[in-house]
Amino acid sequence: MLKSTDLEAKQAYAIKLYEKKKYYKALPLFEELITMFRGTKKSEMTYYYYAYTNYYLEDYETAGYDFGNFANSFPTSQYAEECAYMHAYCYYLDSPEYALDQSSTLKALNELQLFIDQFPHVPELKNATS
Repeated sequence: MLKSTDLEAKQAYAIKLYEKKKYYKALPLFEELITMFRGTKKSEMTYYYYAYTNYYLEDYETAGYDFGNFANSFPTSQYAEECAYMHAYCYYLDSPEYALDQSSTLKALNELQLFIDQFPHVPELKNATS
């Protein structure tokens, strides 16, 4: 499928692999599709799946970057708030134990605060601060 020129079939196959939790096989397809769909309506969902593919592969640094990029690139998307949260959450997951360098932890705290400031209406936040 990597050599196919049918982008629609390639995207459908990548999503099928993703749904079957075959993330290592889906990743190169999504990587190619991101560049091919750039500037089209299909780029949003392709990038969304790509970010979650990296997340499920536990590449939290890459996934965090991708989620943040998604939220900035598609601010009116129905997934923008979710991806903004996942951006911060990935930095949290990437934080090492307390005895190691805490730059990832500080980044996670800053990104979580930024999310709270940007989306104060999230119901879970209201319950957590009450």
